[in-house]
Amino acid sequence: MWDARMPIFPYDGFDAIEAQRDYSAEPWDALRKIHRYLYLGLPVPPALASWLGNAIERAQGDPKAFLRHLGLARPRGKTPRYRRDAWLKVGARLCDLEDEGLPLRRAIETVCAEMPHEVADADERTLRRWRDTYRRASEELAREAFDDE
Repeated sequence: MWDARMPIFPYDGFDAIEAQRDYSAEPWDALRKIHRYLYLGLPVPPALASWLGNAIERAQGDPKAFLRHLGLARPRGKTPRYRRDAWLKVGARLCDLEDEGLPLRRAIETVCAEMPHEVADADERTLRRWRDTYRRASEELAREAFDDE
């Protein structure tokens, strides 16, 4: 039985690398590719079709939400100061430097020099909080792994 959600593969087969691409980072390029395929009368690759279809489905008829899900408009609300995973990267690096024997202040200076985009305008208090959050999370994961054994 045919299902609209089932991919229709182009004649040259399935491209696993193309299927794993994240088109939200370059939405205009993805839309240009879709346009080219449709203009030439060729089937749209499954990954592109899925990306566009998911945006349509998630928008539920709201044009502004559709543009947000495509990556063409900013999300609603205040733009976050830091990347969502900044605490993970910065916290891990701070813990590594401390484990190597560097005092916290020197570790913070080193991280600020190594990762200027991640820490941008973060103050020392924020960096300490990220380090503490990372350390607690890694200890909890280690405890869970130990309990599972």
